[in-house]
Formats: sequence, structure tokens, C-alpha cells
Amino acid sequence: MSDSADPPGPPSFHLDGRLYVREMQNWKAVVKQDFAKLYCHAKMPGEDYYHLLTGGEIYLDDGESQLCLNCAVRTGVLTTDRQHWQREAKPTEIRVVPDRDVGLE
Repeated sequence: MSDSADPPGPPSFHLDGRLYVREMQNWKAVVKQDFAKLYCHAKMPGEDYYHLLTGGEIYLDDGESQLCLNCAVRTGVLTTDRQHWQREAKPTEIRVVPDRDVGLE
């Protein structure tokens, strides 16, 4: 009898599962190497506490705060949009105009 089911193995993955950091210079990806208490710095919606990062978990660190990948996506630090840098508005330069130039002296 022949079995028409797919052979055992990893499930097929059709979507692009990659993640992109919007502000590359600020964040680094880290694998938590121990089980010491370390908390994600974002609370999940509806929760009033910070959740733990666990050993082996990949998280983002900017030197001051750590974010689990779920919270990083939810808060917009990470995106699945490969070309996000082309679609996002570029920061505009803020030019300070002296008070005397606008008649406020």
C-alpha cells in the first residue's frame, strides 16, 4: 500500500519569516545564555507586569532595555517588511530660527 502523505520532515515554510530592525544602529540581537531573571521591558496588552525572558530565547537589547521578539514586533521595533526603509518617512531636519528673525524680540 502506498502512502500519499508527505514524507516526514520539517514543515514547508512559504512565507518570508525574516525580521528586520528599523533602527539598526540602536539594537542588537542576543541569545539569553542563562536562566537568571531578566525581564522584557514592554508589558503585554492587558497585563500589568513585565514578563521574563528565558534561557535560549532570542531578544533585542539596546544597552538600556531588552525586548522579546513578540514585543519588538508589536511595538514596531521589528518589522516583517523587507523594504521598510524605502516606505518610511525620513526624519526631517529641525532648523531653529532665531527669535529676531520671526519678530519675537
